[in-house]
Amino acid sequence: SAGIMTRAYTPCFQAFGTGTQNSLGDATYTVQFGSETFDLNADYNNSTYIFTAPVTGKYQFNVTLNMNNYQTGIGYSWMKLVTSNREHYLAIDGGAHYDAADYNNLTGSVVCDMDSGDTAKAQLQLSGGQASIILGSSSFSGNLVA
Repeated sequence: SAGIMTRAYTPCFQAFGTGTQNSLGDATYTVQFGSETFDLNADYNNSTYIFTAPVTGKYQFNVTLNMNNYQTGIGYSWMKLVTSNREHYLAIDGGAHYDAADYNNLTGSVVCDMDSGDTAKAQLQLSGGQASIILGSSSFSGNLVA
């Protein structure tokens, strides 16, 4: 009567890391969110870390990366969402303050236009040096919004 609707199979997921990705160097990495909190329509693959859109629409994605244990030489870090159509840069950190005891959080959200069968994954790009990512407190989520 209030016009509120719920649908059991609406694409909606949240995944988080189950461990630590160690010694990431000067490259781009697909972040390993290997455990799901929920996945209403089974559209997120927790072994490839990729979401596949089941229907054409607008999807909102949210990514949070919590990192620490930096080595030397980090120039910057980019966090991005890579879809079939484009790369969405969600956060950047210049890295001048990084040291081994430092903790850093990159977080961002984006609404993407996706066709049925398009994919999305979260990536981290590091320039120089090495870092470890603590994934237990990092997350990747998404849902169909329109």
